[in-house]
Amino acid sequence: MLEDFQISGLTKMLNSKLLKSIYPMVDRIEVEPLEYNKNILGGRSEMYYSVDIYLNDPDITKSNMYEMGFDPHYLVGHHLLNFLSYLGRGLEGTFYYNLFGPDGELIDSELD
Repeated sequence: MLEDFQISGLTKMLNSKLLKSIYPMVDRIEVEPLEYNKNILGGRSEMYYSVDIYLNDPDITKSNMYEMGFDPHYLVGHHLLNFLSYLGRGLEGTFYYNLFGPDGELIDSELD
């Protein structure tokens, strides 16, 4: 489980100029704990996190986001996991994304 300061640090890294140079259509990213599952196989516990991605480009839709150069799966599955290593922690949880347009409307979600 990530501590609050680690979630804050991860959020700051995800909102850095470096990531925005790769994904200029991203306005901001917020990471929040979703739930804690104490009953998974092997007696391990697992934390679930929501990665809310807010875009600044009104032309991006669920059907054209890949053609527009935006891949939320890669952002979460690659960049977010790489940033976790800088926090001194391995992957300790599962991250799900929600993608929002500039008006706050939900475009896509892994939890659908």
